Amino acid sequence: MTDSIHPIYTNNNYLNSLSQSGINYSVIATKSDIEKIDTDNLPQIYLIDCNNLDLTQIQSALEQCHITKTPTLLLIWGFESNLNHMNYDDFVMMPSNNFELLIRVKKLISKSKAISDPNLINVRGLTINKSTYEVTVYNQRIPLRFKEYEMLVLMATNVGKVYSREDLLSQIWGYDYFGGIRTVDVHIRRLRSKIEDGENIFIETVWNVGYRFKS
Repeated sequence: MTDSIHPIYTNNNYLNSLSQSGINYSVIATKSDIEKIDTDNLPQIYLIDCNNLDLTQIQSALEQCHITKTPTLLLIWGFESNLNHMNYDDFVMMPSNNFELLIRVKKLISKSKAISDPNLINVRGLTINKSTYEVTVYNQRIPLRFKEYEMLVLMATNVGKVYSREDLLSQIWGYDYFGGIRTVDVHIRRLRSKIEDGENIFIETVWNVGYRFKS
């Protein structure tokens, strides 16, 4: 069952393609819409109209949606540079034709379903496919050496757990490895350089102890 057309959209057909495709969506266009977000009767996707909300309200809506683990699509009317650092799944510039909106919505819904795959690890834009040994960051494929991949999988499947250098050395290289713990630091540094930037930090250093995947 699809959501009824939000009052703001009664005079246009931007959402007709979603309704006709049987997609269960919900529009967040006012402060009261944000207050109605909960974990019951969840839609397949939330559409957040940035034209009718201020930045604080948009951030609040995104946070509430992410608690429900529901994908979010921003409807942006004009250039909004302050939205760049917000944690949304995708956006579309409005007014948009029905085809583009439908394609983006279907893509997000499909991706959301894939997250339930036990062979996939998804954390803040980082995706690890344990079936294909592929790692992507915001859909960009990241080539990793096998030891880098093994360390990443180990820590990403145990978010927040601290691993000493000795732990990583024994679990990834094995007890019969004769190299020193410096090997771990080198591989961690290389791994970070490939998957992180100034805004996205996945691996934290716990001084005098080791490393952990950031929760």
